[in-house]
Amino acid sequence: MIYNIQKILFPIFYFLGTLCYSQNWQIQNTATNFNDIFLLDNNKGWIVGGSGVIQHYDGVKWVFQNSDNKNNLSAVWALDENNAWAVGNLGTILKYNGSIWSTENSGTTLDLLGVWGLNKDNVWAVGRSGTILKYDGNSWIPQASGTTKNLASIWGADINNIWVAGATILNYNGNNWSQINADTTNYLYKLWGVDKDNIWAAGVGGTGKGTILKFDGSTWSKQAANTNAFLFNIHGTDANNIWAVGTGGVILVYKNNQWVTQISGTTEFLTSVFAKDVNNIWVVGYSGTKLLGDGLKWNKQNINNQNLFNVWVYDPGNVWAGGSKGLIVKYDGSNWITQDSKPRMISGASGVVTPKIFGPLGLKEQFLNIMVVIGVLKILGLHQIY
Repeated sequence: MIYNIQKILFPIFYFLGTLCYSQNWQIQNTATNFNDIFLLDNNKGWIVGGSGVIQHYDGVKWVFQNSDNKNNLSAVWALDENNAWAVGNLGTILKYNGSIWSTENSGTTLDLLGVWGLNKDNVWAVGRSGTILKYDGNSWIPQASGTTKNLASIWGADINNIWVAGATILNYNGNNWSQINADTTNYLYKLWGVDKDNIWAAGVGGTGKGTILKFDGSTWSKQAANTNAFLFNIHGTDANNIWAVGTGGVILVYKNNQWVTQISGTTEFLTSVFAKDVNNIWVVGYSGTKLLGDGLKWNKQNINNQNLFNVWVYDPGNVWAGGSKGLIVKYDGSNWITQDSKPRMISGASGVVTPKIFGPLGLKEQFLNIMVVIGVLKILGLHQIY
């Protein structure tokens, strides 16, 4: 008998989601989770999140920008002050022209999880069920991905070398997309690269262990990560200095062509890493975890216990992190300062926050649910069905 794994997993996840997330985030005098942040420089940037929330940084403060969109926003990318895009649930695509955000026709109702571009005429959005859309300066055009697997992250070196990762790896050669890695046991959460011959992807393997893949200009190969942690993010300064972070406070550093575990001093879920240089590497995570790496050790800094999902570094005196309940904090070189993110009421919003990779649950909740699902599948004798 051939089983449809989606039909098996859906009711299980639905039940777990109902059980573990019966208290949905409600927009009541508090902002929702911030899922992604992008800064052009020290004076301009955006942070986006649940229920369509968009905040703009003007160099002094964060200011709410209206988009008339109430769908969760998963990712944001900007070329300049007059060209920014945000994508999210139900095929939502918003464009900022320097004055207002406007909704663009995506042609899909599937959730979009990532956005990235080269210029104002070449922007891509990726998402669930193999969705890839390209913006040509006028409209969004669907592109044939050749897969129905979820796509979460996109990065490119130039118009002929663009990569997408998720439940597979795809390459765009300037004309079409092709599937490169057919290993369905991997789920890759994040791509990061230096150039077309040095690209890394981090995630989790089919054995439940962390996985890191490297592209050397011709082939993708697995690297020895030597960790059981799920790896959620990867970032570096060059091809010889790269960091990956994940569950259980795990931090890996890539030096001398090998990955080595560093002592982080925490067991919290680590969600994001940004390396400005080898002496300024910032990591954030659950329970307000903030770690500053100086190349030798990690120093823990806490000012609150709210979960942080993303971090962006402009220079050592300008570091921003965004997280749960509308939290934005800035490090000024000496102290972390909570920013005014102008929480507000949103009428008609569902109030359900959906982090961009993990559905309606956060990283920790999703991780625990996956473990439960694996156990259920083993009981049913279905854990080897793909």
